[in-house]
Amino acid sequence: AQSPVTDGSSASLPADSIDTPAPEATTEVPTPEATLIDDDGQTLWTSPTHGKRLNLAYLPPGSQIIFALRPAALAAHPEGVKVVTALGPLGKRGVEWSKQMTGMALRDIDQLLVGSQAASDGTWNVSLVVRTKAAIDAAQIASKFPEGEKRDQSGQEVWVSGDRAYYVPSDGDGHTFVAAPAAAIGEIIDLGNNPPPLRRDVERLLAHTDADRQATLIVAPGFLFGDGNTIFSGEMARLRGPLFWFLGDGLSAVSLSMNWDDNFFLELLAMPTLDTPPDRAAKQLAERVAQLPELVEDYAVRLNADPYSRRVVARLPEMVRKLVTYTRSGAEDDQAVLRCYLPAVAGHNLLMGTELTLAQPAGDQPAIAEATPPSKPQTIDELLKRPTTLRFTK
Repeated sequence: AQSPVTDGSSASLPADSIDTPAPEATTEVPTPEATLIDDDGQTLWTSPTHGKRLNLAYLPPGSQIIFALRPAALAAHPEGVKVVTALGPLGKRGVEWSKQMTGMALRDIDQLLVGSQAASDGTWNVSLVVRTKAAIDAAQIASKFPEGEKRDQSGQEVWVSGDRAYYVPSDGDGHTFVAAPAAAIGEIIDLGNNPPPLRRDVERLLAHTDADRQATLIVAPGFLFGDGNTIFSGEMARLRGPLFWFLGDGLSAVSLSMNWDDNFFLELLAMPTLDTPPDRAAKQLAERVAQLPELVEDYAVRLNADPYSRRVVARLPEMVRKLVTYTRSGAEDDQAVLRCYLPAVAGHNLLMGTELTLAQPAGDQPAIAEATPPSKPQTIDELLKRPTTLRFTK
């Protein structure tokens, strides 16, 4: 693997550094151009993909959590089935939900965009943009949801089934359809094939995404720990404290992307707030990554792990140590960047270890749980008593 750095040069990873061969160098040069150098143990890795930025056309305005998945590409990789299996019941529910919402198997979907918005009552509105491998039209959508009915929306044909609406854009490529709440389909049609307006820093971060990656998650931490905090329920509730500790309040937008080829590649992009320099944000994130093995180990030893999961849970801290060893950090284009290369099997092992650890009965909570932010004020009096900090750049 090879990697760019801020001064225009880049480093290459020796093939014997990890257990699998390094990916072959690509002839396509990213922009800006970078000079490749031998790995020095610190230089930021280069990306294994050089795709265009994510195209979010047909998502509704105000999408707060955006997930982009390339199901067909992941299914074609030897690790694809293992990745879904490693996610346990959550992965199984996700596959079933996708099939129910789209009427299609994941292997037939080239790209799946999921945009989520938190409603005022705490529920979530979820919209999907499905880009299929084979051509699709409105008649095929109608056949997948026979209980629905055809309606006209701003001159476009829309198929409505229950509280969901399905729409094949007339200005699309013949391989795209939208599945969204019926109440949101009008706004989507009004946008045409233009991407939706988003938070400013999410827009800035989006410019550095790579559509060739097999999975990308984009979110604004301020939303995640504010209006979107209802996502932390069930097993996810245990992630709230650790995520708040890791992301803190100095980041306005983050993206996490994963890619499997000869190796497993992981990238975190973070857009810092205006009063935090990118290099400082990168250093802070790197320091927190370095603390992860001890914190995960402290958490794991306090669990009442069942016999089925005990060995995997016990090995998770060592897996995280390997992740830390091969993670590099730096600042590029006003954002903090963390990148990691590991053997291809590491991806599903990390996911499985994390899923099993979160599913175990909790023992004494480790110190990291103390970083959980206070609950959202529920009354006007509580809101008025809540301290607020405002920061202004000079």
